[in-house]
Amino acid sequence: MNPHSKAMIEELSSHPEKGGVLEQDVLVIFTAQHHYVTPKFYTETKPATGKVVPTWNYAAAQVYGRARIYFDSKSDETSAFLQKQITDLTRHSETSIMGYVGGEHPTDWKVT
Repeated sequence: MNPHSKAMIEELSSHPEKGGVLEQDVLVIFTAQHHYVTPKFYTETKPATGKVVPTWNYAAAQVYGRARIYFDSKSDETSAFLQKQITDLTRHSETSIMGYVGGEHPTDWKVT
């Protein structure tokens, strides 16, 4: 097990009164697809100035806040949380991303 995960679970297991909420803020980093950008991409800049360099295209977001950790796999609260997350993610992916909205389009798949 990841040592950070282990420390969080041990802390919360020994203090159930915290309700699974960590005392200190956490940092979560989300990253998107990234890739190299060749100087050949700059077709307007090079002829005009001759100044081009290679670069890297990326996107990232840092999110700070309090974390509630659902670690007890036998807990009703954990089961309800996971069920809601799976249902919401599936609904979003099926309708907003895939366009499965019925009518002329296929209907969306649902979690049962």
